[in-house]
Amino acid sequence: MKDREVTMSYIRNMIPVGITSREDGRFVDPCQAFLQFMKLEREEALGRTWVETGFVTAERYAVFLDKLAESGRVENLEMPVTNKEGETKLGLMNAAMLTIGDRQYVWTIMTGTMERREAYAALQKSERKYRILVENMSEGIWQIDRHAVTTFVNRHMAAMLGYTPEEMIGKHLFEFMDEQGVAKAQYYLERRRQGIRESHEFEFRRQDGSVVYTSLVTTPIMDDQGNYIGATACVQDITDKRQVEKELDKHRRHLEEMIRERTTELESNNLALQELNTTLKVLLQQREDDKKDLEERFVLNIRNLVLPYVEMMKKGHLDAAQRAYLNIIETHLYEIATPLLKNIRQFNLTPREMRVASLVKSGRTTKEIAGIIGIAAGSIDVHRKNIRKKLGLTSRKANLLTYLESLDQ
Repeated sequence: MKDREVTMSYIRNMIPVGITSREDGRFVDPCQAFLQFMKLEREEALGRTWVETGFVTAERYAVFLDKLAESGRVENLEMPVTNKEGETKLGLMNAAMLTIGDRQYVWTIMTGTMERREAYAALQKSERKYRILVENMSEGIWQIDRHAVTTFVNRHMAAMLGYTPEEMIGKHLFEFMDEQGVAKAQYYLERRRQGIRESHEFEFRRQDGSVVYTSLVTTPIMDDQGNYIGATACVQDITDKRQVEKELDKHRRHLEEMIRERTTELESNNLALQELNTTLKVLLQQREDDKKDLEERFVLNIRNLVLPYVEMMKKGHLDAAQRAYLNIIETHLYEIATPLLKNIRQFNLTPREMRVASLVKSGRTTKEIAGIIGIAAGSIDVHRKNIRKKLGLTSRKANLLTYLESLDQ
């Protein structure tokens, strides 16, 4: 807490002296804090030198100029200063060169008194600590002013874009992106001016022209009056991550294309199978129709071309044996020429029962059937009873001949 209090005391007692011409040392813009310390009006200081205002002696001012000439800046130079009323204090001077147009100027700041030495030392210590912290961060730190000019980058940030920090400081933000990036950056800068803090991704150009993909957390910097004076960004290099995502997306799209091709192939094969199945159904139906037509023509030929001659033979002079054989031939022809046998197979009739059923259907009486088959009429009655039972006619009064005829329908 003591270090913080000393540091804040040092900052509060910093006195901006103002801007003087490098050529002759005359004030071109004295700061209000300096005028208050000197007890002067602006007109009394404007156009005059430090020596002419009584701020420092000529000898002290010569030392100041020598320090400035050595490195273009003055750092922590102790000098006694005197105001208009003759009050003398020991100040700590810091100054830097400015170039405006084609002329050079000097910008100077002084700590209030040497009682603040301890505060300044604490500030330097704190600055070193935070600089070490910033320089060793694994993320890039990038700070710009209100005009989007780079005022600070840590080494990690500079290395990310292939520069040194010194090469980036003073360069405009737009110098590190292409035209498309400039358009995006203008949008984001406007949001910073509105005081909006946000995270987003952005593409920068390295010094060699290659692209670096980054993720940024950007924060606007406001003064005490709420005016925008710049922004700070914490930057992460996500180039490798983006490359991996691109590869994954490439493989995903390749896989989707393979799936689409395979799906199309399967749909085509399925359509071909459906067409083949339809063709087979048509062929099977045609075969069934051909078979039916063949059976019908076969039956028709027997009935029209064979059976009429059998009837003619029956009217001739035949002995008992010849007539019996002719009856058997006629019976078998009727069996061949009728679908009865096919239809009654489902009832599990014996071969003898099937012959009896065929003769019954042909209109033969029990006596005639017995004579044709060569067994007693009583046996024929037993067969007829068994046939009715298997056909489910035992408890019905249906006529066996009529039922057998219906099986041909």
